[in-house]
Amino acid sequence: MGESEGRHAPFRIETQTLPGSGKTNISGTPGKRMKESFETACDYLQANMRELSREDTLDEYDINVQVLNPSDANEGGETSVGLLVGIVSGILDRPVRPQTVVLGSMSLMGELVSVSSLIDKLQLSADSGAKTVLLPAKNKEDLPKIPDELLDQLQLVFYTNPLDAASKAIELE
Repeated sequence: MGESEGRHAPFRIETQTLPGSGKTNISGTPGKRMKESFETACDYLQANMRELSREDTLDEYDINVQVLNPSDANEGGETSVGLLVGIVSGILDRPVRPQTVVLGSMSLMGELVSVSSLIDKLQLSADSGAKTVLLPAKNKEDLPKIPDELLDQLQLVFYTNPLDAASKAIELE
């Protein structure tokens, strides 16, 4: 999610992963912070491909990501986990479950950051038609603050690391 005119706005991320030579490309309307998030997701996945039970490396794929930004939001710095989920979905050729929003960002080493402005982002997710929202486990402490109406509308799924988010988003479990 990004911000548009001071309020949160959703991004739709489409990913194409093909056999190739390790080229990565992000197009559409990504801001500088989203481009950095894309690089973080790619670098993290490069270092952790074996966790996917894959013998190959990220260098054996060409990754193309297109950012659809209907609200013309800026930034998008909290998108690294969502970008990683999209890339893993493409590599494993498994779709992300329908009506799912992935919130969260991570460091290069995979350390997760709590989602900021969580209630606003959950409300936007519900208003956008989401049924499931994936969140870092660090945000469990925010559960008492979330209005019951939102909890009734959304299934919150917590993840403990970036690859756990991918596993839950594409229902590998």
